[in-house]
Amino acid sequence: MKHNMINAVRVAILGLGVLAAGALSAEPNYLGSKSCAGCHKAEMQDWQRSVHGKAMEILVAGKRSGAKHKAGLDPDKDYSKDEKCLKCHTTGFKQKGGFVDMNSTPELAGVGCESCHGPASEYREIHK
Repeated sequence: MKHNMINAVRVAILGLGVLAAGALSAEPNYLGSKSCAGCHKAEMQDWQRSVHGKAMEILVAGKRSGAKHKAGLDPDKDYSKDEKCLKCHTTGFKQKGGFVDMNSTPELAGVGCESCHGPASEYREIHK
């Protein structure tokens, strides 16, 4: 019994050390949804087929006309650079390390895993 309690205390101390080290580390970084695919293959396949995974496609001129009409938008206009649209159709827009544009951060286009779960670098650290 005493041996089990000592082990439990060791585990707790180790856990606190890991938490403290994480708190001292650099700010979390967005890595893009593909960084999640190694462990979450089925979820990634579902996401790629989902409206969230294709959220940038609807912004392109001539795409998804019905949905644009329904939203009161011009279906022939390109909204892929419109900041009012990008805040919801990308991951981490206007946040440090988040989506900037399709040239520099294409991995953050669409409503990715990190839109809800936060920057993936924290998850990667926790699961090491």
